[in-house]
Amino acid sequence: MSDSLGNYSIVVNDMNGSLRFTIIGFAEKEIAVDGRSNINVVLEEDIVNLNEVVVPTKETSTQSNLNKLFLKNQKESGLGLV
Repeated sequence: MSDSLGNYSIVVNDMNGSLRFTIIGFAEKEIAVDGRSNINVVLEEDIVNLNEVVVPTKETSTQSNLNKLFLKNQKESGLGLV
């Protein structure tokens, strides 16, 4: 996990291993540690996969209403099989 500025600290057991960075909305990146103690990472946006994001809410809704909303969004984006 990173803080609001993107800073993170982790313990790595294998200094010859690699680290995989992922976050919703960005392309995954794997970087070799190569014995380094400081690694800076910049992730690139991956808007395509944002179509798969589900946002939970505090409000309740029936499964039917949720399905209708999902299918409507799929149809409007041109990504669905509707």
